[in-house]
Amino acid sequence: MPKTMSHNSNRLLSALHLYQTKCVAKTAIFLLSCLLAPFQVLAETNDTHSQWECRAGSDGGWVCNQQTVPGKAFPRPEKSAPLDIEDELFEDEEEDLPDDSGPQVKLARNLDWVDEEALSAEEQEKMASGCCGAYIEPPRDYPDANLDPEDAPLRVASRSTEVIQEDNTAYLEGKVHLTQGYRQVRSDNATVNQNERTVDLAGNVQLREPGLLLTGDTAHVNMDSKDIQINNSDYLFHESGVRGTADRITRPSGDIFYIDNATYTTCEPGNNAWKLVSSEVDINPGTGIAHAKHVRLEVKDIPVMYVPWMRFPTDDRRATGLLFPSFESSEDNGLDFAQPIYLNLAPNYDATITPRYLEDRGPMVEAEFRHMSKTSNTILAGAFLSDDDGGDDSDEEPDTVTGDRENEGEDRWLANIDHTGRFGKWSTRIDYTRVSDDDYFQDLDNTTLEVSSRTHLVQLGQISYRRSNWLFRLTGKEYQTISENTRDQYDLLPRLEARGRYRFGDFEFELKNQFSSYDHNDDD
Repeated sequence: MPKTMSHNSNRLLSALHLYQTKCVAKTAIFLLSCLLAPFQVLAETNDTHSQWECRAGSDGGWVCNQQTVPGKAFPRPEKSAPLDIEDELFEDEEEDLPDDSGPQVKLARNLDWVDEEALSAEEQEKMASGCCGAYIEPPRDYPDANLDPEDAPLRVASRSTEVIQEDNTAYLEGKVHLTQGYRQVRSDNATVNQNERTVDLAGNVQLREPGLLLTGDTAHVNMDSKDIQINNSDYLFHESGVRGTADRITRPSGDIFYIDNATYTTCEPGNNAWKLVSSEVDINPGTGIAHAKHVRLEVKDIPVMYVPWMRFPTDDRRATGLLFPSFESSEDNGLDFAQPIYLNLAPNYDATITPRYLEDRGPMVEAEFRHMSKTSNTILAGAFLSDDDGGDDSDEEPDTVTGDRENEGEDRWLANIDHTGRFGKWSTRIDYTRVSDDDYFQDLDNTTLEVSSRTHLVQLGQISYRRSNWLFRLTGKEYQTISENTRDQYDLLPRLEARGRYRFGDFEFELKNQFSSYDHNDDD
């Protein structure tokens, strides 16, 4: 929407010529609006004011019509001489523009990162595991913020200064704010070419779209084709927490971003524990898929892996490809690197295979298969490490006879089933977890499996049958104790239940019958 400004009708013609005077800050906004979009000029009365609406005509001139609008108009500038720029600028650059001065493009501080203690309860629930905060997109609370840019007028605002108009080109020097629908742009200076329909931005450039923030030194925007190019740039996708740097980011008229000499990470600002470095990356926010060429994985700026091509998702939508890797370093295992590979097999089932390398133990693999249907939900998970190298814990003494550390040379594994099902009057439940040895979780833990470490691992199987007034259930339950100096639990092998409930008028009868057989392996 064009910038509005108060003038009396006698000043309208001089304002439309655009050449006769240097203007104050709000007049500069008015001039730039004239170049880029329809504009309005207001004349003040008591309860109503006259409003001039002007649009570019087919011959390149202006076509203007006057109309009466209810409400009070904006005050007319008291003088036409340029104001002192330093006096006009706000001391705090992050302070928003006054409500009547146009769009308010939020300044990006630290790439919109918010520490955990400052997040709302709802935002904390969505926070990624292991993070101490999140990237939170500021609200878009200006007019037309939810419109597509192609369907919205352009709004322009600036805190200063003058506009120089020549060859149908406007040079706006000052804190420039532009919005067109959900698209927001902020920069120190702007050059607008009406003939070529382009905008060149320079100095602290920021471009926002829903879920996206781009910053850079300079930018070029084509208002017709919607092409965008930003140089020496940082980028951020709020939803996935993906951020990085680039020599240049371009987006042609489509939705795909092309990034030259890019870095890619999900760490919080200032933390580059790991990053992908690539000569070329293209990111499609519409599909949530990215492709990268000549990819180098760096841990603490040290290259550890190279692949010529990579395809990976950038958000939580399901798509076959590489998930974000995990890195860890410990005294016992050395470098621990895991690269999850996600397989989107069908709408109702998928799999994740995670090759994992532990420097002081050897290679291993984790796998998880998930299936969902109208009658059941099932997760099958497992992990396997062949011929454990024993780790390198200096506090652990090797065996005095063999010289081996504990679990050295042994195969180590984990198995897990989590199932719930309902088939008519029948229902089933399986919760089974077992590991090869008591120290599995302490030594290896998990990277991608939804299995937690407990002192007793449950191994439960259950089947139920329900009629109108009766419930019959058969349950078997065992435990694997994996903590030293902890007593074993009683096994339940089996439990039979029969429950009935009847109502006769105001009386209700409930019948409970149960038979349980317990077993305990206790030498005492």
